[in-house]
Amino acid sequence: MNSAKKLLQLGQLSARQFCTSQAHMSAGRKVADYSKLKAKQAKFQVNDGKLIHLKGGAIDRLLYQLTVAICVIGVGLSGKFLYELSFPKKA
Repeated sequence: MNSAKKLLQLGQLSARQFCTSQAHMSAGRKVADYSKLKAKQAKFQVNDGKLIHLKGGAIDRLLYQLTVAICVIGVGLSGKFLYELSFPKKA
């Protein structure tokens, strides 16, 4: 009975650890993380004519071009499939 009570208390303590915010984080780390976030936000707020999803740099450009290529290939294969269904091969 006593061990079950201790196990229940342990469960409650561990649940409390997972559910609380990061109060134990040092103040210096909070300020550094906040300043990095603010710098990133400022980078995205600049009106430089770029689309918002391309402001991240080369990786964003690569992902965008890959997405466009996959979409073009998908539309092409869909057209091919519809053509094959419209004009079946005669056996």
